[in-house]
Amino acid sequence: MSLSVIIPAYNAASTIRKRIESVRKELPKTEIIVVCNGCSDGTEAAVPKGVKILSFPKKLGKGGAITEGIKNTSGDIVAFVDADMSFDARDLKKMISALSDYNCVIASKWKGKHFSEVKESFARKLYGRVWNFLANALFSLGVEDTQAGMKVFMRRFLPDSFVSRGFEFDVELLYAMKKRGARIFEYPVEISETRETTMKTYDVLRMMAGLMRIKLRAP
Repeated sequence: MSLSVIIPAYNAASTIRKRIESVRKELPKTEIIVVCNGCSDGTEAAVPKGVKILSFPKKLGKGGAITEGIKNTSGDIVAFVDADMSFDARDLKKMISALSDYNCVIASKWKGKHFSEVKESFARKLYGRVWNFLANALFSLGVEDTQAGMKVFMRRFLPDSFVSRGFEFDVELLYAMKKRGARIFEYPVEISETRETTMKTYDVLRMMAGLMRIKLRAP
């Protein structure tokens, strides 16, 4: 089956080439689409030749960028991975292999780990745990990490459209696929370095509002 990998990018000029090269090394016969999501640092110019670029002058949000990428993919299998180097492309390859037994495989920083073992700042981890609790309470997803920025899935389980434009997109994606009978597997990963959070109170409130929109739209 054919494979498409979406790389949503916001001001990723310093990492985008290395990210693409790592994907090409592990998955050479792959359609790669970079979605430049309001970039202002020359990310587009850093993308190697032969890679499709979708460029949007204004930020679409995580969900908006991935949705635009999905619209322009052709693969039977679709994946997305963050533009930074937090996730190893070798894990992406293993996740794709796991689709022989599942329909959706998601990276998980939290699978089998305690709070202190995850390489993120305290604030980022705290936000993540509260968010994951709410997402599971509202949608019964049964996963430990809804938000990790590396997921692969079979196209046939995708919904026709998405309502989410922000970070709550991951929850809508998983919920929609679960409703369609997809078997979801969490693949444990290590992130490469400790990451701080840039999230503000306004961002949290907006994400919560996004969750409620998904819930109200759900049958």
